[in-house]
Amino acid sequence: TNGVPFKIIRIGKLVTMTNVAAMTPVSSATPTVAAYFTGTTAIPARFFPSASVNTYVKVLVSGAWAHGSASVEFNTGKIYVYGGPHDAVFPTGGTAGFSPFTISWALA
Repeated sequence: TNGVPFKIIRIGKLVTMTNVAAMTPVSSATPTVAAYFTGTTAIPARFFPSASVNTYVKVLVSGAWAHGSASVEFNTGKIYVYGGPHDAVFPTGGTAGFSPFTISWALA
């Protein structure tokens, strides 16, 4: 499976997370790709946002670049990347991936 490393920096109550590489395009027709990308490891609990945070991301949908979205969940610390804005899923039968992005939030 493909992996994308994320770098997390915390200064005081501000957390900034950046993926340091793009997600290599993969076929969404294979069993390793779901309707969205998610991390296999959650971020450490000390970095959890107090509410889920979202941002827009440049994604590859069926071989074409489009506007996608990403979120970090407050109760699990899991990272999700979606194939469209507002948590839209990637369609099956094409290639999928995403560009590097940055998301920041303030801790409570």
